[in-house]
Amino acid sequence: AELIVRPAAERLGQQAGQLGERLEETAEDLRAKVASIEAEAVGRQRRHDGLLVALEERLKATEERLGEISRLQGAHEQAAAGRAQRLDDNVAVLSDRLENMGRGIQASADRLQQLERGMQLQQEEQQTIAGELQQVRGGVAGVQGKVSILEQALQEKAPASLAQQ
Repeated sequence: AELIVRPAAERLGQQAGQLGERLEETAEDLRAKVASIEAEAVGRQRRHDGLLVALEERLKATEERLGEISRLQGAHEQAAAGRAQRLDDNVAVLSDRLENMGRGIQASADRLQQLERGMQLQQEEQQTIAGELQQVRGGVAGVQGKVSILEQALQEKAPASLAQQ
């Protein structure tokens, strides 16, 4: 039995040794693969960390830019409000000026109407005076005619009365 068991045991021992060697080789391969995977995972983690840092920096830069844009927008809105206020003020000033001009034009129109009425009254007065002057001239002509008749009558009577004296 020893002759059968020993060679079988030796064979089993050899097989166990070979199996052990193979297991050792497999374990080495697995350790190498694990190390490779771990190295790859570390590399990936570093890349991810680098990307994360880059993304955080971009986010920070974007937030700063948004803050700047917000400040600029506020400044533009403030400037626009100031321009709108100045425009409103200018419109109010122009409106007042137009209103004053309108009153000035109305006052000029009223004065022109008064002058026209004055000229009309002056023309009526001149016509009245011309009519009265015509009447006076007619009266003077009538008086002159009577004086002329009287002078003629006097002249006709005067030589006769001088002769009587």
